[in-house]
Amino acid sequence: MIHVSLLFTNSSPTILDHYFSTMLAILTNLINLFLTFLGALTAGTNHSMQEAFQQAGITAVSLDASSSEGQFTCGNDVLKSLGKPGTFLHLTELLFNGSRIKDFNLVYLHHLPKLSVLNLDNTGIGNEAVYLLVPLKRTLTVLSLAMNPNITSESVPALLLLANLAFLSILGTGVDMDGLRLIAKTILEEGRNIDIEIPCACKDYMDNLGSMYLVHIQPPLVASPDDCSSLSIATVKENLAAHSKQNPRIMASGTRDEMIARLQDLLTKRQMDLVVAWLVGL
Repeated sequence: MIHVSLLFTNSSPTILDHYFSTMLAILTNLINLFLTFLGALTAGTNHSMQEAFQQAGITAVSLDASSSEGQFTCGNDVLKSLGKPGTFLHLTELLFNGSRIKDFNLVYLHHLPKLSVLNLDNTGIGNEAVYLLVPLKRTLTVLSLAMNPNITSESVPALLLLANLAFLSILGTGVDMDGLRLIAKTILEEGRNIDIEIPCACKDYMDNLGSMYLVHIQPPLVASPDDCSSLSIATVKENLAAHSKQNPRIMASGTRDEMIARLQDLLTKRQMDLVVAWLVGL
């Protein structure tokens, strides 16, 4: 609040000086009273403007803060402003663009009935944040979580509940091949159609499948893990030897049960990797 002080000094005060001092004191009080009233009026106007903003037919909000401290404060403040029920009813697109936010503050998005596009790239969120997005599963169609390394494969069950997603970016996250295989398996089984951006480590793995095992299996070699249990020890060894040519770490020795288990694991991984390849268009 602004406060005004008016001073009048004189080395030899007179009656006139006292008169002016009294008048100045009265004037000072009047000015400060006016400033107090003006401040209250401005606050009320800002509140009214904020309510009008919340009720307006806004369809998209993009946040681009400059400093890390400002980003952290601003991003969370924006989330909180979105959390009032009955407001921002027309908001369909929300972009944070690197503004740091706290995981728990994503609960403030639960009241947005039409939110379909959400960009949380480089916001510092983790797995908890992904689980807090599940209440948006009926409306979310585009979700970008790129450059958030604290998001790992533990978030995959929550991601799979977002069944209406047409685009998902987990580029730069901690999701590994196990998580990606689960995503691919579910999408294939449920017949979903989705474009997905995957972490670089997963992309590198997929680009080098030929060094993991024999990718293109031809008869009489076995391609399905379900067919392994009835194989003879010689046939199991023959299959493992074929894969060992691609990856010398694969052992073609041991007891029959050991080799069957090894071949089943290998073919299961290959099967799921091929589903991932289908998913990402490789």
